[in-house]
Amino acid sequence: MLKVYRMRVLALDSTTRAGSVALVENDVVIDERGGDASRTHGLRLPAELAQLGAAWTTIDVFAVASGPGVPPTSGAARR
Repeated sequence: MLKVYRMRVLALDSTTRAGSVALVENDVVIDERGGDASRTHGLRLPAELAQLGAAWTTIDVFAVASGPGVPPTSGAARR
């Protein structure tokens, strides 16, 4: 018998100042939003989650793309 796992994922992209957020439920993208560079995730997320009806306690997995990466002016980027 195939076992199916249901999951709610909150995906955050912080590789740019604006960032973005997406809510995925059972492999279906419920919502995705581009960020606002004038406001941090910490300021935006509580209201965005409330608008989606998704409390922190209902999120099973947090996926984060953090950044920014290595700046192009550093020695590591030129190698």
